[in-house]
Amino acid sequence: MNSRNHSLTLAKQARTCPPPAVRDDPKQRQEYERHLSICPYCSDPNTAERGAWETLARHLGDLSKGTGEPSADKIAAGQLRFIRHGMVGWRDALFYNPPMVLVIETTQAISDDVLVSQTYFDISLAGPGDLILTEQQTPVGDLFVEPWNTYTLKGADLGEGLGCVDTEIIDAVKSLEMDPAAYPDWAMLPRPFADHDPRIYFSELEVEVGYAFSSRSVSELLTELEASPVRLVYDSARGLQEAMRKTVPGTRWKRPPLSREEVLALAELPMERLPLAAARWKGQRTSANLIRMEGGRVTAIDPVTLEIHGQSGALNLSGRISDLPGNLTNSRFICFLDPEAGEPLAPVRQEWDEATGDFLIEFDHSEDVRWRLKAAVVFQPDTD
Repeated sequence: MNSRNHSLTLAKQARTCPPPAVRDDPKQRQEYERHLSICPYCSDPNTAERGAWETLARHLGDLSKGTGEPSADKIAAGQLRFIRHGMVGWRDALFYNPPMVLVIETTQAISDDVLVSQTYFDISLAGPGDLILTEQQTPVGDLFVEPWNTYTLKGADLGEGLGCVDTEIIDAVKSLEMDPAAYPDWAMLPRPFADHDPRIYFSELEVEVGYAFSSRSVSELLTELEASPVRLVYDSARGLQEAMRKTVPGTRWKRPPLSREEVLALAELPMERLPLAAARWKGQRTSANLIRMEGGRVTAIDPVTLEIHGQSGALNLSGRISDLPGNLTNSRFICFLDPEAGEPLAPVRQEWDEATGDFLIEFDHSEDVRWRLKAAVVFQPDTD
């Protein structure tokens, strides 16, 4: 039990403590100070747990190198991949490090969505319902899969593949998801839970980690599902970028966009295309991109006025987009919160009234940092 208690301590650090590169980054010092106020491990630099965590962080960092960008190779069931760096990061004074997941299905029920099961490398924390795999069964050594912790991500949220497992393992994960006792003959059986078992607390931690990463992906996928019938012929973010640059030369992006939605909303038109007043907009008034489509292709991009009228709660924004075409129909409103540092954040809820240009959006974001609201209205005129 003592060994498992130590494993649980390391797991908490592996999942929610910043690695050395983040800890030592001056730009993230304020967040790290907040973390120190609640973390008993990072606040005491002399503990053995701190040294063990830094060794582990370096090992995990070596494994997950190259996961800062979306995967360039085709995603398929059976692959082991880390979730892309920067997907979550800081949240409520914890730093959520990207876990390694096993791809279960590439469903494409909505867009580029994939079904994954979370994994962990220390098999001493495997409990009933977990599937333990040995170094002979995976390309990355011993680990266990959590069939009960299966969730949806966007394919763009995954980093490069680390190798594959056999089809029988995928089948076993699917069976255990339905019935935690349905172990195949070849599987190792984890010991039953004991009273106050550290593995129980580890399971609770894993649920929180899974939610932290899946919630952003799911909100983006739901936005796509609920969107209007506007469709794009471009099958990649890069293809859409090229089309927009051809339509308006000089269009730029502050950082490489990871999805077609980010391409549309985060595009910055050249200054000469903006009205003089737009170039001076500050605070609650800025510009959005009005993007006209024909046959799923971009044909025109113009700036329109975006005003934020109110802000409440964690981050609930209301406002209006002006200068829209008359009788606008079949439009799609896309927006992201663009913090000064960190990745763009998709809303968890949004309402859009194309008749008035009014919007109401909610972000799961409570950090006290500077941000911009970036948005696009995409429409395809009726041909009737």
